[in-house]
Parts: sequence; C-alpha cells; structure tokens
Amino acid sequence: MNLLKKSIVLKLNKHFLILRIESPKKIFVDMAKQTVKALNIEYAQNTDGSYDFDNVIDCSPVKWEDWIKLPVRSCDAFVQTGKNKIRIPTVVCCSEYGKVPMKRAKLSPKTIYDRDNGVCQYSGRKLSRSEASLDHILPRAKGGKTTWENIALCDKQINNKKGDRLNHEVGLKLLRQPKAPPLLPASVSINAEAVAHRDWKLFLLK
Repeated sequence: MNLLKKSIVLKLNKHFLILRIESPKKIFVDMAKQTVKALNIEYAQNTDGSYDFDNVIDCSPVKWEDWIKLPVRSCDAFVQTGKNKIRIPTVVCCSEYGKVPMKRAKLSPKTIYDRDNGVCQYSGRKLSRSEASLDHILPRAKGGKTTWENIALCDKQINNKKGDRLNHEVGLKLLRQPKAPPLLPASVSINAEAVAHRDWKLFLLK
C-alpha cells in the first residue's frame, strides 16, 4: 500500500490528548491548511551517531512551511517530491481543537462476556468462554434486536432450553438488566492496538 495512504500518523488535540490515527496524505492537507502542526520529536544521539530512543530532548510543534525544510534523518519515513524529500510526521497536534472523542466498544461475544464478568445472567454461575452464549432476552423470532440492552451472557444449556420463548415462559429471571457499557476516550482502543511507531508511546496512556 502507498505509504501516503496508510494510517500511521497519531493525531492529538491541542491538549496533546489522542484523537485518532490518520494517513500522511490527510495530515499533509491539514498541515497546509494550518489546522494541525507536526511534532518534531528529537532524540539524543549516542557517541556512534545512533539515536537514543529512550531520551527525548525536544518535542516541538512545527508549522507546514517549517516542516518541509527539516532534514530527513536516518530514522524517518519520507516522501519524495521533485528534488526534495519531506519527512512524514509520526505525531501531529491540532492548533485549536480541544475536544476528546468518546466511543463505545463494539458489541461482540467478547465484549458481552467482559461486560457481564463471565457470569451467566440467569444462574449466576461463572462461565468459561466455551460454556457461554449470548441470549436475546426478547427472542429474535419475536422481534428482539441485537442490542446491548437485549443481550445477556447465558449458559449454553440454559439458552438451548429457552429457545425462542420468553423468560417468564420458562421460569427465567435476569440477575440484572443489561445495559450498554460507558463511553470511553478513543485513546483506550488505540492503546489496545499494536503501536505503529515508537513516538506514539509518549502519548499513550500507561
């Protein structure tokens, strides 16, 4: 894939809090519009000329007109434009935008298992992942939707017994009413992903 189109640039708000990951192509446009600045992250050098990536000596926001004049180091990715090479930033920050986007985990067997702490919501028994299933409280056959509020972690045997019937028809009662998990900062999901560049670690939550 063309390097310009890969999602390899970490975007921060003006308070240096993570927003999202974007492509160099999109970031270069934003830099030219002066809505973001690239961070010139400088590391100390060892006596042999190599970089000491555990020792940051500078992390300054740089405008587009100054960024294109920076030299390309041996540790930098770059794009070639005519006779010039332009360093691809690893991290950028917004000039004015200060909000933090929030997001909710995607509904899946794993996230339902985690939300319900691996406990069957009818029997209260701790389930292994192989024993667990997802129960539609209002069965799909009766118009039930696949939503956080209509899904409960359930022992497979109990779920098989229930089938397409309603809980009261088979004597089942929920331990608690399921609900959607809270919204969390977008950075939480980024922390869970593979870190694309060492510079990102300066801004990820510990």
